[in-house]
Amino acid sequence: MIQTTKILLFFELLVLMALLCNGQPTKSTLPSRYQCGHANSPKILLGPGVSIGEMSWTALIQYRKPNGDQYFDCAGSLINERYVLTAAHCVRGIPRAWTMLVDAD
Repeated sequence: MIQTTKILLFFELLVLMALLCNGQPTKSTLPSRYQCGHANSPKILLGPGVSIGEMSWTALIQYRKPNGDQYFDCAGSLINERYVLTAAHCVRGIPRAWTMLVDAD
């Protein structure tokens, strides 16, 4: 009897939540198609912006999949002409079949 009551209560709560929450977000966090490529928030917090070439030791890390798809996900700092220092999450879990390309000024 108690188990049946718990199951009925669970489904009543589930139906109530479904009625109250229509599944629509109150505000979209995605940019509209006319804002593509423009940040919704500043990327440099509590500091001034910089011009292209002003921080020439900053590197952009691009990943290329074997099928040719490319995406940018991380950045790093050049520490010499051969090495880039970046965060561990930028390289952890990246399959060896992918290519990492680094571009710097």
